[in-house]
Amino acid sequence: MKTDLSEIGITDIKTINKIIGGINIERLGNHPIKLTTEMMTNLFNSTH
Repeated sequence: MKTDLSEIGITDIKTINKIIGGINIERLGNHPIKLTTEMMTNLFNSTH
């Protein structure tokens, strides 16, 4: 399984932001780490 977005052809910020915009933070409520939109943005942008 590929984990780097660029490995699957996602390299531009506009597409990354669209992906982040589609994340439902409430559904991540059972994740052991409390995630925010800012954290997700930093995570996706750090792999770019």
